[in-house]
Amino acid sequence: MFQIVGMFLLGVLVLGFGASRLISGASGLAQKMNWSPFLVGFFLVAFATALPELSISLHAMKYGNEQLALGTVVGNNIVNFGLTLGLAAIAATLVVSWRALNGVLLGVIASTVAVILMGWDGEITRVEGMILIVLFIVFTIWALMSTRSEGGRIREELQSLGRNRSSLVKNVFEIVLAIALFYFGSRAIVTTAPAIGLALNQPQLIVGLLPVAVAISVPEAFAAWLAARRGHGNLVVGHVLGSSLINISLVIGLLAMKGGLEIPASLLRFELPLAAIVACLMYPMLRGDMKITKMEGILLFLTFLVWLGFELIRVPLT
Repeated sequence: MFQIVGMFLLGVLVLGFGASRLISGASGLAQKMNWSPFLVGFFLVAFATALPELSISLHAMKYGNEQLALGTVVGNNIVNFGLTLGLAAIAATLVVSWRALNGVLLGVIASTVAVILMGWDGEITRVEGMILIVLFIVFTIWALMSTRSEGGRIREELQSLGRNRSSLVKNVFEIVLAIALFYFGSRAIVTTAPAIGLALNQPQLIVGLLPVAVAISVPEAFAAWLAARRGHGNLVVGHVLGSSLINISLVIGLLAMKGGLEIPASLLRFELPLAAIVACLMYPMLRGDMKITKMEGILLFLTFLVWLGFELIRVPLT
């Protein structure tokens, strides 16, 4: 069992390192192709932190383990808001001037509600999966167009994130390395998760909701904590909302496109509504003074702890 857990944790570390290499290589290569640093920065904020979850989901689809992927993306959204954003706001008040993020947040809320309604009969069909993917595209384009009209500070932040002066050879090497790391990291997680679930006597949905979702979020939470201390509120909130939108719309849509996706009743009764509620808690924060204060961070973190405690009580280790 120790070997299995070790391989699982190694997979988490490999995914995290792979994400950093892909970000570096992709940003450099995009500039070599004359993409604007602003555009590169926007996509790095929107997609970077969702890469591990996306990689795990694609690998889980390959092995026919869609419930593990489903649990991972739903659990990760709760952890995104409660742990990652909560701890970041506790570290330092997050000042958010990127008003286009309101649209991304609405996309997260709308997509979560859509998943609940679509899955009420126990399944999300291929057509419904396609609708979720369309929602992702629509809200991403909306956010991009809104960001183009933002003030100079936002554009400067995104442009600085999208600048990379590395050589073309190094950029290509980092991308190839990242693809290999994603493959082996996600494979390690997906192949060890069933054994962990068997040892804990829990289904793969629960393994995705708890060990996988929490483990892959810890490095992201640490990075967000550091960014908050440096005053990068826009980037912290942008990463969380971008990752959450990808999880709930694009990833679940792709899972359903394979041939329909079973949605367990327990997920409809608790985790998905909670994910929607936690996202809704963010709306008055971003629509009001555009700050997430330490007290609001504590509220988000306590929500995460209550969810975690409830899950552990509901599915006791046997």
